[in-house]
Parts: sequence; C-alpha cells; structure tokens
Amino acid sequence: MTQYSHLWINEVYKYHNDWIRMVRSFGAGDYSEDIVQEMYILLIKYVKPENIFHKGKLSKSYVYRTLFNAWQQLRNKSAKMPKVPLDELPLQIEQADDEKEAFDRICQMVEAEVETWDDEDDRGYFDAYFTTGLSYRALGKECGRSWISIYYNIKESKEKIRKAVAEEYEDYLNGDYDRI
Repeated sequence: MTQYSHLWINEVYKYHNDWIRMVRSFGAGDYSEDIVQEMYILLIKYVKPENIFHKGKLSKSYVYRTLFNAWQQLRNKSAKMPKVPLDELPLQIEQADDEKEAFDRICQMVEAEVETWDDEDDRGYFDAYFTTGLSYRALGKECGRSWISIYYNIKESKEKIRKAVAEEYEDYLNGDYDRI
C-alpha cells in the first residue's frame, strides 16, 4: 500500500461532527468520540472505497450502519463486565486477605511435613522435582536413578502430604479459613 491509499477516509472525516451527533443519538454519551474513532479504524481496515462511495458520493447509510455496529459491540462488552457495588468491596478485600493467609498457612504445613521426613532421598527428590521443574526422566538422569523410581518416590511423597493436610485443605476449599 502506498501512503495515499487511504485518502478516501478524508472524505468520510469531513462529516466528523455529524458522526459524533449520530452516535450521541444512540445514547453513547461520553463514548461518542471513541466510537467514531473506532469506526474510522474499521473502515480503513475492512472496507474498500468502492463499497462506501456510490457514483462519487459518500454512502452515509453505510457509515451509519458501521457506527451503529461499533456502538452495539461496545454495549455488549460493557454488559458482560461484572459490576460490583462499592459497599461490598471492602468485604471482598478482607476475604481475599483471609484466603491468602489460609493458603500461606497450608504451604507452611506442607513445608513442615516435608521437614519431618526421615529419608533424605524422599525430601531431596521431592524438593528437586518441585523447585527445578525438571521432568521425571531429566531428574532421574541427574540423580542416577530410573525415572520410574523417581515417579513412585514423588507419588508416595505427595500421598504423605495429602494425608497430613487433608482436613485443612478441605476447609480451605470450603472457605472456612478460620479453621485452618
């Protein structure tokens, strides 16, 4: 494309104030200018000049339809956004803090459980697997053991942790953060 390929948009721009008034009549209010700018982008991106000009004249009905569709898209997007009353907001923040504290307590319980294991290999493989992010095979190569041995070792370790923090984790999932 050359730098002059979109000169036809200047012809559309001549009616800029009319487009803003048109969008305001839809009820867009403060978003009118944004919708008109979006319409320019849509026209440049998707429309050929032959489709918007008929016998050398701008088809205002085509522009109207583009503006209306852009306004509808904005309305649909804003309708999907959840609206939260401000009086409920502090409660949600408190709940988020409680949830984070409960999660931190569970993480501490997991760490304490891992520290109680007598077998250094269990603790070492478990820590290595979760801190390095290596696969069972890669970890097995580094440690000089088969990947299946590493797999079963970590599987047993996970089961020990499940048993140790099962009740607290269930409370966490149920939202009973004060019981943890």
